[in-house]
Amino acid sequence: MEEEEYSSYPPVFRHIGGHSSAAHGGGGAILPSVDLPVVDFQDLRPAALGEICREWGIFRLVNHGIPPSLSRRLHDEAKRLISLPFELKQTRFAGDPVTYFFGTPAASLPLRGVNWVEGLNIPLGGELPPTSAAGADSSYFRGLAEEFGAQSSAVARELFETLAEDLGLAGERRASSFSGAGKLLRLHRYPFSPLAGGHLGMDAHTDSSLLTLVSDGDVGGLQILHGGAWLAVDPLPGSLLVNLGDMMQAISDDQFKSVKHRVQASNGEERISICFFAFPPEDRPIRSSRYREFTYRDFKAKVQEDIQAVGFKVGLDRFRI
Repeated sequence: MEEEEYSSYPPVFRHIGGHSSAAHGGGGAILPSVDLPVVDFQDLRPAALGEICREWGIFRLVNHGIPPSLSRRLHDEAKRLISLPFELKQTRFAGDPVTYFFGTPAASLPLRGVNWVEGLNIPLGGELPPTSAAGADSSYFRGLAEEFGAQSSAVARELFETLAEDLGLAGERRASSFSGAGKLLRLHRYPFSPLAGGHLGMDAHTDSSLLTLVSDGDVGGLQILHGGAWLAVDPLPGSLLVNLGDMMQAISDDQFKSVKHRVQASNGEERISICFFAFPPEDRPIRSSRYREFTYRDFKAKVQEDIQAVGFKVGLDRFRI
């Protein structure tokens, strides 16, 4: 790669050298790969899906109904935006509802490496102000994101209803657990570079959501913790990757797993993923036999406190009885 081609990467990625998350337990070693369970969206069965979520907490979803052309156009436009020069991205998305980020929130803390990732947070369902940079320059992208988000939300709701049936959730508890608002689309770009080998694109973590749907194309890099060992997840073009988050684990009384996962950066190919996060209503009490009562708003606040105090998300253990 020529030097000018690095201009879209944050400066720290151009000059990071040998200091990275790999120095603190990263994933540079070649891992055994795994073919995840495959679920047909047109043939959802509560007991079968529940069994997968108890054992794995993650699966591939096929026949999900989101048009391949929509996913392809969204990926193409996302790549165009994220490939803009770094300084332009910082300026264009400063203070905008669509926000730019890179690296690790706690990267300045001692013994914390820099995640080899950058991306955009795209809140869904809201109106962009007339002066919004994203609205003026990227209305096409915003339209694609909203369409993809709406279709992803419908898929996520059907998956949640299927899992709720398996759990025996009923009445108000079932009806109010899946929020019609508070949805988020997040674009992740994991740059490639001769320096990237051995770096983690994203540290090991669990998602805070109910469900996360990921359109990850045909470039690998995702790794999951299963049975005490890290496994590399093979791509399956055309599918959606679905993983359960912390809120689903809490609602299920720990029956379902919020799977721990990470992303290995590459010195060969750039990885772009588009993630849809579905959340419960922020102020709805989450009641569980395993955790003291809390709301998603409480959970978010505690996560931010922990990131500032100890440098990482502690998550559900903060609420465990």
